[in-house]
Amino acid sequence: MEFLLKMKLTIVLQILIGLIILDGEILWARVFRMNNETVAMYFGGSYGPSQLKQTHFEGTSGAGVTIDKSFLANNSGEFGILFRGAKMGLRFGVESVMPTSISKGIGSDVNGLKLYDFNSTISTLIPKITLEINLKSGDSWRTFLALGGGTATATYKNTYALTTDGQSAFPGVADFNEEGTGTALLYDGALSFETLMNDTTTIAISLGYRQLSVAGYKYKTDVVDFSHSHIAGDPVLNDDGTAKNSLYTGAYASILFRFYLGK
Repeated sequence: MEFLLKMKLTIVLQILIGLIILDGEILWARVFRMNNETVAMYFGGSYGPSQLKQTHFEGTSGAGVTIDKSFLANNSGEFGILFRGAKMGLRFGVESVMPTSISKGIGSDVNGLKLYDFNSTISTLIPKITLEINLKSGDSWRTFLALGGGTATATYKNTYALTTDGQSAFPGVADFNEEGTGTALLYDGALSFETLMNDTTTIAISLGYRQLSVAGYKYKTDVVDFSHSHIAGDPVLNDDGTAKNSLYTGAYASILFRFYLGK
């Protein structure tokens, strides 16, 4: 009997030690309350139709030339940190808006004769601040309005690889890359719903609208294009003398994953 009693006491002691080693997973469980959470790291992205279409390159792609592809969608990625209270919060983040690239595009004249192959990439980097205004919440969910702003730096690269017919149509022009960079202000707003996934991780789903138009590009490198030679730092102008413009404005849907910190 004494032996059995010692065995039972040993088993109980081992169980207690195990509970302590688990660092409170059972005894000291973390209870999530949406209104009590104050700091979170986050990352996510968005998707929406693009208004860029061909406006970004049609003005500098050679007189009388049409290109068979367009920018169709805007993708973005964002990460940062959120500080929030019961009624509102501030999000400090960095977002990159990246329209889908154009590859293997074809530039043709009015008769359908291929003059060159065309590729284009464009992206923006945007440090931004977003105000989140709580609308309604429960223990594990909330709805909120997000109003953001920041300064966008856009960079693009258009690549032209001329065919023999293209070299004849544009004498003195060889294959070239047109590269430029510009800045503009971003404004956006979204209606969002955030809910608990597990432990202290939430997912926030938003429908929003972005206002961003970049119209002050400058050449990054020297280049000879279809109309002129340009030096790095010169403003990028269309053939008609107007400034090259990239329009990112439009609706989007986004998903952000948030990891709340705390005891």
